[in-house]
Amino acid sequence: MRIPVRGFVLVALVVAVAASADDKKAPPLPTPDATLTASFKPDLGTWSCSGKMKMGDKDVPTQAQMKISAELGGFLYAGEYSLPKSKDMPVGMKAHIHWAFDPATKKLIEFGVDNYGNVFRGTADGFKGDTIVWDEEGTMDGKPIKSRTTVTRKGKELTVIAEIQKDGAWAPMGEDHCKKK
Repeated sequence: MRIPVRGFVLVALVVAVAASADDKKAPPLPTPDATLTASFKPDLGTWSCSGKMKMGDKDVPTQAQMKISAELGGFLYAGEYSLPKSKDMPVGMKAHIHWAFDPATKKLIEFGVDNYGNVFRGTADGFKGDTIVWDEEGTMDGKPIKSRTTVTRKGKELTVIAEIQKDGAWAPMGEDHCKKK
C-alpha cells in the first residue's frame, strides 16, 4: 500500500504539532541556592559605615558607604564600598566585590578589586548563626596576602572585621560598623 505524499505530510504535521505542544512545557527555571540568598538578600540596599583602618602603625578613623545589590536574577550579588578622600587617604578608596554560589564546591565565592589595584578572592560556607567568615587570598601593594573577613549581622546593623595574616598570626586591618539607611 502506498501512502500518498499528501497523507505523509499531514501525518508529519500532526506529529510535529503534538511534539510542539509538549515543548511548550518549559523546564522549570533554576533558582539561586538558599545559602546565597540567605547570605545577601537581607543586606540589599545602602549602608552607612563608621570604623577604623590600619595605616602603618596607626588606626585611621573612617566614614564609608556600602551598597549591595542583586544581579543576574539573584545568582550574583554586587557590593560597592567607598571611602571619601581624606588627609590620610588623598585619593579615597573604592572597591567592587562580587559574590556567588559555586554548586560544585557548595561554597560561597567572592572576588574583589579596589582602586589601588589590590585584588582578592575567597570562599565561605555561609552564615553560622549571625556570622559569616570569608577565607581570602589576594594581593596588596603587589604582594601576595592571606586575609579573612568576618561579618556579623544584628538586625539592620553589620559589623565587618578585616584581618591580614602576618608571620602566621592574624592582625587587624580594619573594622566597620554599618547601619542600613
